Amino acid sequence: MSEAEKNAELRQAHFLVHTSLREGWGLNVIEANAMGTPAAVYPVGGLVDSTVPGQTGLVTSAETPESLANALADIVKQPDVYTRYRINAWERSKTFSWPTILPQMVAWLEARAKKT
Repeated sequence: MSEAEKNAELRQAHFLVHTSLREGWGLNVIEANAMGTPAAVYPVGGLVDSTVPGQTGLVTSAETPESLANALADIVKQPDVYTRYRINAWERSKTFSWPTILPQMVAWLEARAKKT
């Protein structure tokens, strides 16, 4: 699937559902957020860092399909909250652009280099 096709699919999705039991970061969460698509994720490291619970998506209460189904069923009843998740996810994704991140990373690396 091309990048353009992937982005089109993400724009049409209501949620990115990511049920990894172990994750390093969850880049696909931020990619979905950039298309205005919030994530529904299990409460595992990496995914709880890339998804802000109650702001940019859903973090389930447990690592189970039932917990995921319950969280998604609850949000269907709250279209205003869902709309807020979409907007917040999109806005937060912009903070991960290279022009934003690169100066922060360079400053962090330079600070570490001065300590050695």
